[in-house]
Amino acid sequence: MKLLPKRILTIALAGLMLLSLLPVTALAEEEGSIAPVWDGENTGEIRPVEETERDEEVLCTLRIVCHPEDTRVRIQDPTRLDENGEFAVIEPEEDGSWLLEQGEYYFSAWRKGYEPAELVSFFIDGQTEKTIDLTLRPIEPLPGSSGDETLYAPAFPLPVMTGDQALDTASVAKSQLGYTYSDGTVYGAWWTEVTSWGWDYTRDDWCAMFACWCSTQAGMGLDKAYSKYGANANYLMEWQVEHCSSDKTFTTAPRAGDFLFFGGSDGRAGHVGIVTEYNESSRRVSFVGGNQGGSPSRVSEGTVLWGNDSYWGYQVVLGYGRPYYSAGGEAVKAGLDSASGGAGSVSVSGWAYDPDEPASPVWIHVYVGGPAGSGARRYDFEAKAYREDVETRFPGAGLYHGFNKTFSVAERGTQTLYFYANDLGPVQQEVLFAQAQVNISDPLLRFYTVSYDANGGEGAPEEQIKTHDVLLTLSSELPTRADESESITVTLDPQGGSVNSTSLCAAKITQYAFREWNTAANGRGVPYFPGAAYVTNADVILYAQWSSTTETEEVSLPTPLRSGYRFLGWATEQNAASGVTGSFTPEEDVTLYAIWAEDPDYLPGDANGDKNVDLLDLVRLRKSLAGDQAELNTSCADLNRDGQVDGLDLLELRRLLAGTA
Repeated sequence: MKLLPKRILTIALAGLMLLSLLPVTALAEEEGSIAPVWDGENTGEIRPVEETERDEEVLCTLRIVCHPEDTRVRIQDPTRLDENGEFAVIEPEEDGSWLLEQGEYYFSAWRKGYEPAELVSFFIDGQTEKTIDLTLRPIEPLPGSSGDETLYAPAFPLPVMTGDQALDTASVAKSQLGYTYSDGTVYGAWWTEVTSWGWDYTRDDWCAMFACWCSTQAGMGLDKAYSKYGANANYLMEWQVEHCSSDKTFTTAPRAGDFLFFGGSDGRAGHVGIVTEYNESSRRVSFVGGNQGGSPSRVSEGTVLWGNDSYWGYQVVLGYGRPYYSAGGEAVKAGLDSASGGAGSVSVSGWAYDPDEPASPVWIHVYVGGPAGSGARRYDFEAKAYREDVETRFPGAGLYHGFNKTFSVAERGTQTLYFYANDLGPVQQEVLFAQAQVNISDPLLRFYTVSYDANGGEGAPEEQIKTHDVLLTLSSELPTRADESESITVTLDPQGGSVNSTSLCAAKITQYAFREWNTAANGRGVPYFPGAAYVTNADVILYAQWSSTTETEEVSLPTPLRSGYRFLGWATEQNAASGVTGSFTPEEDVTLYAIWAEDPDYLPGDANGDKNVDLLDLVRLRKSLAGDQAELNTSCADLNRDGQVDGLDLLELRRLLAGTA
């Protein structure tokens, strides 16, 4: 956020010079504003900030010598913003100096108990080294005061809060009616704590501090209705215009809780009050303001006509700002990225998110030609497109809170669009978050191309031509995608035993089925189904989206043999206690280890128990399978270790005797 655009005083530093920062004083006719006064001769020309170009080849080492030594100093770059919208802070080098390119920078310095220097603009003009000698003056107590006494009266009792932050802000303002300035204000003391800059604001002009205090009591607070620079009415107005809903064109009506700004013909605000009521028939605004009416200054009421060139006393009404108030719960948050008019259409993009209902898309209402309630035509759509940046800014919001819409409109010519987000909280309400002016021309006969991309498959439909504002039925032809096969290897380690083959292969097959079309290849755009209606007046490429299923063949595991050991199965670990036998389905290349249990009496294939494996064992096993009751060594005859002696064991014994096992 540019806190002091165009209006800040700029000191152009010429050559190597010694500067002393003396007391901070109030700018003329601006309540609460402060600016440093530079002392000494040849301190440089004072002129408004202008656009400057950076010369990256010219670097300057800037050193600041502070008195007192522990003064906090910050250098900011007005050409770059940080994630909070503030001027980016330039970190010092290890020796405490700053390495700066040629151009304009902002300088702040403060220490508790001293008068601060806030956001002074200065130039680096091409020299390679500069030194600034900085002295802050201690804050002096007012005459007759030690500086420690609390001389201001406490705030009046607050009303019961309803949860409607806008109405509560107005109620808080009315509860303070009659509060008078007496050697300071409680609102200034509160602002001193908010800023923590060491400056005592209890005796400063206090209309802006009062307005910020009221909104805080209603639950809004810092960076929601104001920033730390909001002690000045003009800074407060500029911040709300940039960050909140506002109207300086008098096309919408103010409501209770709005900040009403007054000022001069140059458009700079010099006073602010809280709107308490708006009478639509008379177009008069009722408001409560601090530091107004009577002597000493007090919290008082006032009314003024809402309209251009309307005066309250000697000040003109400039407009209003409205924070994103919530009627119970958190307020909906929204932003507009772009808006443009076309041939009988409007294209808009942006985002909206409601913290009370983060999983639900927010409805966007766009009024063409006038605000809500003016009779203007309304166009609705949901903010549910993919927007990763919203999740980044508001963790937990989710990824689908964007909108990117083109829609046909009946209006023509130059029109003002009014964007409202529909709050999903306890009391649903439209929240104005942006305005934009577009030019809508008469529709021409235009054509658009719809192309198809098989996205890894084949057989995409031929492209189609869409006529402007004429519905197009998408092709019903479906692309195909061939199966993908992958070979998986199972390596067998018999660990001292014998096995016919130590390598097995299985096929892993992935099959694809067409699911839908999408405007993004990764599927994060707008989905379309075959035969659906395409109504957007724009060229588009539709990418095939695929569903997949994967199956892997089973492999038959052999039974290894090892004299004196009993086979327990195959396992992925060498020292496992048990393993698998029979069939196995691998998911990837893997090595299986034979697991053994020592058994001195175990001789695979010794069916007759004579401690030899020969043809006699084959005869004994065949007779046993034929029904002969002759004694059979079943543990050794069960060659495949499936717990029973059958024809499969007979086949294994034949292979063993033939030397193929």
